[in-house]
Amino acid sequence: MDELMCELVNRLNAELREEFEERAGIVEFEAGLTRDESECFALMDVLHRYPWALAGVTVIQFQLGTDTCFLVTTEKDGLQRVARFGGDGSHFVDLAEVVRERFQGAALLSKWPAPVE
Repeated sequence: MDELMCELVNRLNAELREEFEERAGIVEFEAGLTRDESECFALMDVLHRYPWALAGVTVIQFQLGTDTCFLVTTEKDGLQRVARFGGDGSHFVDLAEVVRERFQGAALLSKWPAPVE
C-alpha cells in the first residue's frame, strides 16, 4: 500500500477498517485486480458510504418546517437523531460546500436543542 493510501486507511476506525479490508479482498478475488487497485476501490466505497470516515464529522441537511437546517455530527446515527428531532428529507452534504455557499465562508455552531416531546 502506498504512503497516501496507508495514511487514509489509518484514519478509519476499527469497524470501517475491517469493512475496508473485507471489500478490498472481495474486489481482488472477484474482479482479479491487483491488491493496490482493490484497496483503492474499497477505500472509495467506504468513503462514499461513510462520508465522515476521514474527517470524523459529517453534515446532514434536513427540513424543519420551512427551515433548511444542518446537523454537524461526529456520531454515525446522525440521521436517526434528525428523525427524533422531527426533521424531514435528511441527507448527507459536504461541510465545505455548505459553509461556503450557505454561510459565506463562515458558520457559527451552537448547542443542539432538546428533542421535541
